[in-house]
Amino acid sequence: RAYSSIALAKPGDIDWDKAFEGVDWFHITGITPAISESAMELSLESVKEAKKRSITVSCDLNYRDKLWTRGEACAVMTRLAALTDVCIANDEDARDVFGILPDASATGRDAYLSVARRLTESFGYAEVAMVLRLPRGDDGYDLTGLLYDGYTGRAFVAPTHGLSIVERVGAGDAFCAGLIYAHLTSMEQADAIRFAVAASALKHTVEGDCNRVTADEGRQAMKQPL
Repeated sequence: RAYSSIALAKPGDIDWDKAFEGVDWFHITGITPAISESAMELSLESVKEAKKRSITVSCDLNYRDKLWTRGEACAVMTRLAALTDVCIANDEDARDVFGILPDASATGRDAYLSVARRLTESFGYAEVAMVLRLPRGDDGYDLTGLLYDGYTGRAFVAPTHGLSIVERVGAGDAFCAGLIYAHLTSMEQADAIRFAVAASALKHTVEGDCNRVTADEGRQAMKQPL
């Protein structure tokens, strides 16, 4: 990523009126601000400009220790969190970026739910979406997900997909894309997390970075888990 266009881009380089014309949703991840100092400043500018235009902002925490330290991530992502509507994370990201841990007595899905609650209490998220990966002995795992509504305190859990993994790369991005698509097509929250998990599950069966499946295939997988 060094010396790439995004690593060299800086605040003021993008015409936000043009970039955000007709846009309803803006998504960013914790990788982008970690790439360089200027990318960090541009990331902050991007979410500020999105919020000025009442655009929904989602952020995948996506901590990468090869790019920055936990302290650096916490300082920047806390500023981003203040302008984020939907947080996408797992328990490790919440721990590494914000130092948020599950309740001491919580186990299994309850542990993830406690992390979602604590993220919401800390940053006022409208929603927190989490992927739950439960390893199996055959080098595969069971995949499910949790969507927590920060306004009502309700939690929605997707059915479990039992996976034998072809490719893990891009599965997190597929989850994010599935969740955003579900919201933009006005799915109910229970269906939104089902669709997002189904999209991620299908990506595990596809070689390469991209999820080469259709929305209809995603809908079928959400009805009949893999």
